[in-house]
Amino acid sequence: FFRGVLQGGLAALLGVWPALLLASLGFGLAHCISAAYVGFSALVGLLLGLLYIATGNIVAPMLAHGAYDLVALLY
Repeated sequence: FFRGVLQGGLAALLGVWPALLLASLGFGLAHCISAAYVGFSALVGLLLGLLYIATGNIVAPMLAHGAYDLVALLY
């Protein structure tokens, strides 16, 4: 949702970089466990968004997010 719908849609309206920042902020706010985790999640969202921009493929950030979730779950 955050990469394909939000970031992609906002990029068409606002440009790539504002869309990346807004989608990353939304990603952080959607993971609102604590203030620190919102910041951490926004940073992860920024990295996932950059991965999406760099590859032009939604699968790359999806796999990266899944890998993070798996490591967090196993930890």
